[in-house]
Amino acid sequence: MTLWKRVLPWSLCVALGAALTAAAGPTSPDGKTDAVPENDTVKLVDKATGKELRALKGHTGAVTAVDFSPDGKRLASGGNDKTALVWDVASGKLLLKIAVAKPVAVVAFSPDAKTLIITDTDNKQTKVDTATGQVVP
Repeated sequence: MTLWKRVLPWSLCVALGAALTAAAGPTSPDGKTDAVPENDTVKLVDKATGKELRALKGHTGAVTAVDFSPDGKRLASGGNDKTALVWDVASGKLLLKIAVAKPVAVVAFSPDAKTLIITDTDNKQTKVDTATGQVVP
């Protein structure tokens, strides 16, 4: 058996695994819930059963970024619609909507969850106070 025949399946498995992991989105800090971006929605899925717990609908374009707050009580999502949304995980209520100039590439809570950092596709970062929704320096 040639080397490429042995290496190719492994390479495909690694690439597929990375793609599936990225598509699955993050897991809540308690390890019980996955946030799965699907088109313009984020689905909260019970990790143990695979059952959908809630669908968070608020984007008008594809969801491109998702992050749980460190305490797992809030979830941020960003999308091609040039918005970042902050959700209450327990109720599914939309807490904040933040508009940015370009599609969102990354959303990330600070360790104390008081700030949401939104990075757009041009690598410009916007920092937002999660209590007020106001941009902070």
